Amino acid sequence: CAVKSPLQIVDDTAETFMAISRRRAPVVISRSWLVMAPIAVGIMCIAQIVVPLLFGDGWSAAIPVLVVLAFSGIPQTIGWTAGDVFKATGRPELLSFINVAQTATTAPVVFTLAVATGDLFIISLGILAGEFAGAFMRLWAMKRYEGVGILCTAGAGLKPMISAGLMATVILAAQSSLEALGGGLQLIVTILIGFVTYPVILLVIDRNNSVYWLQLLNPRRTGSH
Repeated sequence: CAVKSPLQIVDDTAETFMAISRRRAPVVISRSWLVMAPIAVGIMCIAQIVVPLLFGDGWSAAIPVLVVLAFSGIPQTIGWTAGDVFKATGRPELLSFINVAQTATTAPVVFTLAVATGDLFIISLGILAGEFAGAFMRLWAMKRYEGVGILCTAGAGLKPMISAGLMATVILAAQSSLEALGGGLQLIVTILIGFVTYPVILLVIDRNNSVYWLQLLNPRRTGSH
């Protein structure tokens, strides 16, 4: 058989690495959503507790703003994971181009909303729209340059999002009965409910990711394997 030069070995290794990166992209995205979905949805659920607790009742208008900004973590997750894939496959310039395009399209919208309305909630909606626009650009680039379909990328986060949504349902259902505890204790109990509920739901509908979640909670055990 032919003997490969060191340069050919490096090229073959790079091609293999890029192929693995593309194939594992949905797994990376799913595990990113696995962590980010409960955080973003959880912040949305506790916003009405956190804002009055930290800033007082006079800041109640900031509650919907915090909810919208927390929700923006969902499209941001797509951006982070897509960026990692671009860098792993030797296309970091795609991330730079998309960031420039997103800024060029979002900044004028946010500025216009700020000048026209001065309403923080409306401005936060503009920021959220910009994040979704950036996420769509990254999804398109993943399909165009990495061969990872849009439905495949979006579907990778479906089960974590369903789990987070069901977790939110449990939290919101319990909040009315927790109001008597007071702000600080209510916040702690609400977080504990989410912390327990999310992995249980995940175990039912997404067993593979639930194992990974347990490994995250027990890094000592993970490191022993």
